[in-house]
Amino acid sequence: MSSDHFIFAIFAIFGGAAVVSTAVLYLRQSTLVAYILLGLILGPFGLKMVADPRFLSHAGQVGIIFLLFLVGLDLNPKDLLLTLRKVSFVTLGVSLTLIVVGFALSQVLGFNQKDSVIIGLCLIFSSTIIALKLTPTEMLYKEHLGELMISILLLQDLVAILALLLIQANHGPGHSLTWSLFKASLALPGLVAFALVVERYVLRPLLNRFSFANEYIFIVAIGWCLTVAQLGISFGLSDGIGAFIAGISIANNSPIAVQISQRLKPLRDFFLVLFFFAIGAMYDWHHLAQAIFPASVLTVVVLLLKPWLYTWFLRHNQERRAIATQVAWRLGQASEFSLLLASLANGIHPKLITDRAALTIETMALMSFILSCYYVVWRYATPLRSKLVFRTKNS
Repeated sequence: MSSDHFIFAIFAIFGGAAVVSTAVLYLRQSTLVAYILLGLILGPFGLKMVADPRFLSHAGQVGIIFLLFLVGLDLNPKDLLLTLRKVSFVTLGVSLTLIVVGFALSQVLGFNQKDSVIIGLCLIFSSTIIALKLTPTEMLYKEHLGELMISILLLQDLVAILALLLIQANHGPGHSLTWSLFKASLALPGLVAFALVVERYVLRPLLNRFSFANEYIFIVAIGWCLTVAQLGISFGLSDGIGAFIAGISIANNSPIAVQISQRLKPLRDFFLVLFFFAIGAMYDWHHLAQAIFPASVLTVVVLLLKPWLYTWFLRHNQERRAIATQVAWRLGQASEFSLLLASLANGIHPKLITDRAALTIETMALMSFILSCYYVVWRYATPLRSKLVFRTKNS
């Protein structure tokens, strides 16, 4: 992408986002939906104003890294460990059920066995960005509901990493499943230990010593976040888990953590706009006819069965009904990992899944993103809704 094309793409995306977001806010819906719709309109399968959305997708991944870094900054590590233990049964139970249901439905819908396995896997993941962005800050970081959601999403990330390792090991050159799993099992505790030691003996003295230099705090925070994110990839985990660990390591340094959080949020939102735009732009809706029916069936499973399963398992895990129900509906959509799994399985040689299966997963994910955002904003408190209600009361 040349510099002129890149500047025009940024202009088209953010100029268009300003217009579409205005319309979406008047309807009191999530701006995330606006970015996806804008990608569908301006991307290579629409008006072709942005012809290379893959670069934007990679850039947008930085938004997910910053999002998980900021989540880690506001969490107490001890409370998180306790909650992770509590929700492991819930996450495993829901995941296994959805894999079985997804496999059986896919067989009925005419997919082969490999397609059916990947489709079943793609059903279990929920969108980290949608779940966290649509939850009010106080609720996300200081209430039990937020701890439950974050813990479930982290466990889902670990399941997704395992699935990606299986695909790469069995179908990619030079990969060993045994070695990959062994490396990943050592990587998580190793990365946590590394982050805590470096933060305690290097970062904390530096950040406290130069706490008056706002630009320095900003640069060091970004550097630390991206360094541990890259180490996460190198160790066979993911950049998101690495970024989360980087945030957790600084969480005990409360004044600095608050300062970093406030300064990184605008940068995070910039990259998340690119990420969701790229999701819409890369979707080839010209072949929608061959995927719309199976995708609609699977979307119903994600939007209705998944929340019911989470509610049932959380209730049997001694959670209150109101919390269990709200967590369940906030997790009732597909995930960025669903798109990544489909892309990887369809992009390797020989292909692990058919083009029809890949398009079905993409369509299901896109539909679930839009419909889940609509429902959550309509039914539950979100950053958007609370601000609108506050303004109405004071107008």
